[in-house]
Order: sequence, then C-alpha cells, then structure tokens
Amino acid sequence: MLMNTADTYQEAARKQIKEKAEELEDARKAVLALMKAADAYQEEAKKKIKDKEQELKVMGAQKAELDKRVESLESRLKAALAKNLELEDDYGKVKAENDNLRLEVEKDASAKAFDAEKEEILTELEDLKMKVEVNSRQQGFDGG
Repeated sequence: MLMNTADTYQEAARKQIKEKAEELEDARKAVLALMKAADAYQEEAKKKIKDKEQELKVMGAQKAELDKRVESLESRLKAALAKNLELEDDYGKVKAENDNLRLEVEKDASAKAFDAEKEEILTELEDLKMKVEVNSRQQGFDGG
C-alpha cells in the first residue's frame, strides 16, 4: 500500500510537473509573441522615425531654397524701389523742364502775336502817314 501511495504521489507529482512545464511553455510562447510584437513595433517606429528624418531633410532643403528665393526677391524689391525713386526724380525733372518749355512756347507765341500786331499797327501807321501826306499835298495844291 505504501508503494501504491508512493506511486500515486509520484504520478500526481509528474502530472503537476507536466502541467507546470506546459504553463511554462505557454508563458514562454506568450513572452516570445510579446517580444516579437515589440520588435515589430520597434521596427515600425524606426521606419517612421527614418521617414520623418528624411521628410525633415527635404523640408530643410525646401526651406533653404525658399529662404534663398525670399532673399533674392527682397533684393529685387529693393532695387525696384530704388529705380522707382530714380524714375520719380527723373519725372520731376522732366515735368519741370516741360513746364519751362511750355512757358517758353507761350512766351514765343505771345511775342509772335505781339510782333504781328506791331507789324499791323506799323502798316496802319504807314498808311495813315501816306494819307496825311496825300492830304497835305492836296491841300497844298488846293491852297496854292
């Protein structure tokens, strides 16, 4: 009977060992699955980080290009503003010269009109002198 009890005890111990071994194997498989999932997650995270780093490099290059373009545009704007000031100054000079020329043309027109009127008056004066002379001669013939 002692043998029987020992066999039963031994059988129960083997059964418990087998159950514990199965539990351990299940736990090992679960840990391996968890580690595999963690590795996959880590690989995916590394890939995303690498993609973001690449994206950041591209954006950095684009920013540098845009900064360069902005600098070029600012330089062109400054040059255009300087040219605009120069043109405004030239416009003022041309306008003043144009006004002076207009005054000179008006003065010439007035002088020509004056000369024409003067010529007309002188012609009229000559006509009147001749009439006076003719009248004086006629009176001289009539009176003498």
